[in-house]
Amino acid sequence: MIARDKVAAFLLAHRGRFFCERCLGRAVGIDPSTGHRAATRIARTGGFVREYGVCSECGESRLVTRAPC
Repeated sequence: MIARDKVAAFLLAHRGRFFCERCLGRAVGIDPSTGHRAATRIARTGGFVREYGVCSECGESRLVTRAPC
């Protein structure tokens, strides 16, 4: 499974929660830069929401991604 698919599946399984690239990467076993690219791609094509907010995992204010509700 490619990184984009891993990130999309993880976010769909955790609907309503926001994740930064660092926490997405940690959760699916990829590095943060790959998490950034994957999150950007799924937000452009898959209807995922990408905005500045608070990460549900680490609590930091960052660019976060979530699955549509």
